[in-house]
Amino acid sequence: MNQNELNLYKQLRDCVGQKYLVVPQVHLEKLIKPARWIGNIKYAIGHVSRKSVDFALFDLETFEPVLAIELNGYSHEKIETFLRDVDVRKHLRESNLPILTLANGELLDKETLNRKIALALNPSTS
Repeated sequence: MNQNELNLYKQLRDCVGQKYLVVPQVHLEKLIKPARWIGNIKYAIGHVSRKSVDFALFDLETFEPVLAIELNGYSHEKIETFLRDVDVRKHLRESNLPILTLANGELLDKETLNRKIALALNPSTS
């Protein structure tokens, strides 16, 4: 993990560590099952497994994933990374797993981070 990721990990752990397990660098294949397997299943699994999110929150009771979290820095302005992000979001949306995107280096107080997480988990409450 780079320093920004480590800082966010610590923030996440402090905010939600009593309710969720915070796991860094989680491959999509561990979070979702693609809604449609198109064509070769080995290709589909490989396509998903090559992608990851910066963090995922897992329910401490069920160990089911509840939220993906991406930390976007300057690399996300590159076209390749942008297209990867679009693909990841598509897979997460098809699997009904919400995603929260935060800006690299964004310093959030505990209340703000908790609010952003709550909104990502329950967008209808906004």
